[in-house]
Amino acid sequence: MIKKSLFVLISATFVLTLNYCASDNSTNPPNQNLKNYYPGGMATTYKFNVQRSDSSGATNTSTRYVFYGDEIEINVVEYREQKDSIDDGSSITESISYFRRTDTGVFYFIDTTGFLSLVPDSLRNLIALQDEMRLLLNPLAAGSIWPVFRIEVNLQPGISFSPIDINGYYVSSESLTLNLETGANSVTAEKIKYDLDIATDVSQPAQRFSAYIWFAEEIGIVKMDGSSVLLDIILSGRLTFGDTTATLKQNLLNFEIK
Repeated sequence: MIKKSLFVLISATFVLTLNYCASDNSTNPPNQNLKNYYPGGMATTYKFNVQRSDSSGATNTSTRYVFYGDEIEINVVEYREQKDSIDDGSSITESISYFRRTDTGVFYFIDTTGFLSLVPDSLRNLIALQDEMRLLLNPLAAGSIWPVFRIEVNLQPGISFSPIDINGYYVSSESLTLNLETGANSVTAEKIKYDLDIATDVSQPAQRFSAYIWFAEEIGIVKMDGSSVLLDIILSGRLTFGDTTATLKQNLLNFEIK
């Protein structure tokens, strides 16, 4: 019964209002002495070129627009609203997520109500969910590793199973040239690797999906490259299992920090 229900949970498509784990309950403003890799207040904007390639080699290009809205309180915690719009030339897809920044990192909120509705009542007390996902760790240093998001199932006392497990790893600093609409701009960016492990059977090894995100000081995300299964969680909060070989690339085209 547990195995069958877990398979249903993992295989179903479910929409999340983006969540990251390893929560930090601090609501203090970021320490001014820390490097800021996720800046911006109300009306900050970003524009990205997006390329999605499937297993057949076909590539679809679109444009992603990001806008930071008002602050909003969720569960007595202050978050910043983030509005995303994806324009593929024929239609526009919009979504909203919520994030906050502290001295220890960047966290996105997730509403797990929709996810839990897929779980049979008999199994809900076995599943441990966190209401935030840690996108970024502060401060970054060589060898930094942190849990991003995890769903844990307590099979029996002392024995647990993680059908979904995402971890972040600091790789290195890299010099990048951003081909912005206003001209080329050279920056130093911090390269982060993310691994998503998905397991549908306790007795079988997990399937791994990997992606990289580059963060530049006082700019934010400047580049993404890797598995669309993993990056789509970050971009839209939707977990799907269509073409798991598909890849996604995003490059910053323009930004305005407020």
